[in-house]
Amino acid sequence: MRETEIEAHLVWTVAVMGGGTYKFKSINNRGVADRIVCLPNGTTWFIEVKTETGKISSLQKVFAEDMQTLEQNYACLWSIEEIDHWRAEQESDGAELVLVDDPVWYGDRFFCSKCGAQCRPDDRFCSYCGTKITTK
Repeated sequence: MRETEIEAHLVWTVAVMGGGTYKFKSINNRGVADRIVCLPNGTTWFIEVKTETGKISSLQKVFAEDMQTLEQNYACLWSIEEIDHWRAEQESDGAELVLVDDPVWYGDRFFCSKCGAQCRPDDRFCSYCGTKITTK
């Protein structure tokens, strides 16, 4: 599975939880996390997404250590299963999350209810997994 597919699942998962994900690229600081995740309970996470065969660079390790030193929420998630486990942990920690119905609309973005890939509102099938998209 490609990193973009795992990242799409993270975006979908957070949208289902009622939160938002923001792609983050720092021009002057290499190694920062891929996504900033904001949950509806006010919790913010810095999340790095990797495939199971991916490698964390030395600069990414430094960023993870900096986040720990600053007492920030940081996670490196290696698979869809780890994202699902992370979600379960957030919900078990008593976070009051707002669950929304599938298929998922987040702002003006639309996500496939099966794989989490971002789709256009006029799509009839998901371009990643081929699932028929039904809208209300």
